[in-house]
Amino acid sequence: MVSSLISFLSVLGPAIASVQLPLNTYTVENLGFVTDPFSNDEGIMHDGGGGASQNGYHVQVFADSMTTSDGFNFVHNSVAYYGFRNPEDPLELYTFGMSGSKGKATFTTTAIGPQGNETALGDNFSIWMLSGMTPLSDGKTIVGVFPALNEATSTDLYTTMVSMEVVDPYSLKAGAPPPMKRLGNGRLFYPSEVSYGKMALTEGIDGYLYLAGSDTTGVKIARTPATPQAIADRNQYDYYNSQTGEWQPQKPLEQNNPEGNIIHWNSTDLAGNPIGPDVGDLWFDDYHQTMVMTWGDSGIDGRLWFSYAENNKLEGPWSTPEPIWTSPVPSQCKGTQGDWNYQLHAHPGWDETGKTLLISYASCAQFVSFAKITWD
Repeated sequence: MVSSLISFLSVLGPAIASVQLPLNTYTVENLGFVTDPFSNDEGIMHDGGGGASQNGYHVQVFADSMTTSDGFNFVHNSVAYYGFRNPEDPLELYTFGMSGSKGKATFTTTAIGPQGNETALGDNFSIWMLSGMTPLSDGKTIVGVFPALNEATSTDLYTTMVSMEVVDPYSLKAGAPPPMKRLGNGRLFYPSEVSYGKMALTEGIDGYLYLAGSDTTGVKIARTPATPQAIADRNQYDYYNSQTGEWQPQKPLEQNNPEGNIIHWNSTDLAGNPIGPDVGDLWFDDYHQTMVMTWGDSGIDGRLWFSYAENNKLEGPWSTPEPIWTSPVPSQCKGTQGDWNYQLHAHPGWDETGKTLLISYASCAQFVSFAKITWD
């Protein structure tokens, strides 16, 4: 379905000192579910997850994936390349970690799991790869910050930094995932803290990795040198305080305190409780020549929120967030207990010109869909 919408975007000329984005029109086309019939023609169900483009490949990660072949077959944090078998079709996946005959493959490997004393939790330990990822300037690595949790008690443990080497699938053994590892000691931020990087992250041209964290008051950012040693060591992070206009070393901002936010934004859930931005994405938009940020809320209304840096500086000021699209709930989900959409992600690497923008979203813990925004 193509719908005509309104946005606050236009092209920024290189000589303009600050961004001035007047009203402009755009269209959104809902493309449908991602699928991989080559691997499993009965269908692979997915839940959540973002991705990144690197080394000529477009990566999609999932919090959960499952098939119904040979009984229920389920894994956490699976990985796929979209547009690999068909460069014109982002819905057709090349799925890693599966083995079996054509059309009947099942998941046989998990991309990443527990380490150290986490192994005591056994199968109850999991990493939910529901956040976005970003490419690093080495041309081969993408990184993301994800929650680790004890599923037996539904307890968040901490966030963890994961890196993936984006390689030619044919260079791997059959059924193997791309090389992935957790960086540092595997523990980054705890539930009582702002989870910097879990919302979004991006490497700047200044050599820093910028990590956005959210809470019930809006968005905060941190930065660290974009080296493998620094990005997983919070002792090397600086934290921006918009109240003072300064980067403060080793001093994260207080959770659910708006002081120091780069963006002030919140909403309410169905019970009327305050909620903030959920996972999203942060990148330099070549079409509009400025940094932009998108996210959904941590509820279930399925709207995609958009903000841009008014002077192309991550520190801000940022434009007033606007909802630019509401994702449609698939008919397969209607009337079920999961009749909603969540975990909306942007995939700017699909079209490097920025003229079009892919958006993915999850529905009823079974489907991940793509939509395409085309800016006029």
